Amino acid sequence: MEELDEYAFKDLREYLANAKATKKLGIYKNAITNTTLREPRLLYLLHKFQVPVPYTTILINAKKIPVGSYVVAFGNYTGGELVMDGVEYNIRHRPMIAGKTTQKPHKGKRWTLAFYTVPTTCTIDYEPVVVEGEWVIKSGNKYLKYTPTQRPTHESSEDDEPYNPSLTQAQNLMLRFRQD
Repeated sequence: MEELDEYAFKDLREYLANAKATKKLGIYKNAITNTTLREPRLLYLLHKFQVPVPYTTILINAKKIPVGSYVVAFGNYTGGELVMDGVEYNIRHRPMIAGKTTQKPHKGKRWTLAFYTVPTTCTIDYEPVVVEGEWVIKSGNKYLKYTPTQRPTHESSEDDEPYNPSLTQAQNLMLRFRQD
């Protein structure tokens, strides 16, 4: 795949400058992720990439890259190659479709993006939009916004809580605590 220009990452790099945790955006466990509701502008910035494969979910700085992901890295770093079938790949601005991989250590500030599809039994149409100067998620004819009363907060964004706008609050709580 063609190498991306460093400028393609400019807005995303500025937005993520102080982000530390792994982030999961899009659809997960048949629902819109908590991070998607909390950070619709981030989803907008990610959707600006012309990803040539279908995807439902985006991981930022995941320790494990899902097989079949469209993956790319950016930042001011050295090292951090992906190793696949014993071959090292430099993914800094160079997207690729990942197989089973490991990541080599890196020095400096590095972000990885993994666009992939999760198995889902539902279709949720959603997009990040600005309404009255504020970023929100539009789903159908509803505008969704993260509020603590809408959904409980949690410290770790690694284990993102699902939210399905077509369900009631009680059904979403049951979805959240469902055993897989």
